Amino acid sequence: MSSSRPHIVIVGGGIIGLNTAYYLLSGPEPPRVTIVENTHIAAAASSKAAGFVAGNKGWHAPANVELAKLSFDAYTDLAAKLNGAESFGWRRVTTTGVKIGNQDKMSGYRTLPVAGALEATSGIGGWANGDKVVLINEDSGQLLPGAFCARLWAECTAKGLVTLIATPTGRDGKTLRTTEGLLKFDKLVLAAGPWTADLCETLGLPRVPVSSLPGHHIQIKPAMPKGMQVIPDESLFCGVGAGDGNILESIAADIPDYEPGSWERTQGWTRTVEFFPRADGNVYVAGENAIPKTIGDRAADARLNRLPPTAARCRAHVDDELVARMVRASKAVSPALDLDKGAQLVEADLCYRPITPDKCPIIGEWAEDIYVSSGHGPWGITLATGSGIVLSELIRADLAHKKPQLSADISGLEPHRFGPKRSAKL
Repeated sequence: MSSSRPHIVIVGGGIIGLNTAYYLLSGPEPPRVTIVENTHIAAAASSKAAGFVAGNKGWHAPANVELAKLSFDAYTDLAAKLNGAESFGWRRVTTTGVKIGNQDKMSGYRTLPVAGALEATSGIGGWANGDKVVLINEDSGQLLPGAFCARLWAECTAKGLVTLIATPTGRDGKTLRTTEGLLKFDKLVLAAGPWTADLCETLGLPRVPVSSLPGHHIQIKPAMPKGMQVIPDESLFCGVGAGDGNILESIAADIPDYEPGSWERTQGWTRTVEFFPRADGNVYVAGENAIPKTIGDRAADARLNRLPPTAARCRAHVDDELVARMVRASKAVSPALDLDKGAQLVEADLCYRPITPDKCPIIGEWAEDIYVSSGHGPWGITLATGSGIVLSELIRADLAHKKPQLSADISGLEPHRFGPKRSAKL
């Protein structure tokens, strides 16, 4: 590839950076693209997330609606091109709300697209306990995010992507300083997830309004009770409460969301919990968003939400008390997920999602020749492909000195909507 072509440097090797690289490299006369990543490709939430993809507008804030639809369609196209069912577990799924006991709220941080009246039908049947609330199932899918990122990185590499494992240390104009040397760029993309604000500070830029949302998850290998043959391709969003004689009635407690007290941490359960049966046979369980209290990482203690300095240190923060809360909730929802009856806990981990004050991402130009794509919150996987498409369109238009023609309306995702207004040069 000719060195005279523009050079785009992307800091962040997660699913947002990879999709940006892929769509930059897939167009006519692609630029040179380098990803700078300080750990390894998809080291954080990009490989540890549930992999749920929701394209229907009912799941999303108005600012995200067109981007979500674009993303779902792009995933469908990529699955067809890259043999998604085999290479990254792509499949269509149904979605169902579940209410157990006295808990009406079914998600701690998502708006669920209830189909019709909010009326539960007694007894969900099948693999889960509780009352069923039918959700909108149009354009719902799932993938294995780690496998997807690996496949997309391979495709990008075949198209000419250069990957540099290094840590940015500063910036001199349009030269990025890293621990592995200097990189001159024409356009710079900041896609470092919850570390994007720290990255801005390192590069002498105002901090973007991106914080972090911690989230534990577990994976359980189910044990099928007698009469249960298979767990369906059905994602569950569950409110789990005590009452109705269920197994949690004896340990009921009224607690605030996300930050349970000490007794509730050790004896309670996750009140709003999500279940995602995967193509590999395991069930991914999430919804525990309390701040981990694991002792031993002084570098994280003073940081908001105890965000570790790098993705490589997240696993050390796994909080066994929060894991146990999800295990107890899983037992209440499905007999197939009861560890006392043969189910196996195969993974317990923690990741931090980047999140903005209004819970919608920021996508666009942060400073002259410097773009940002971050803050996707719990919708990072869902919105990743669309984010890559529109950001590549913005960059291509900028390079050509043309007005961008975007595939989705992202006017509500402008990076400076929280202030300050962008100055010409920073």
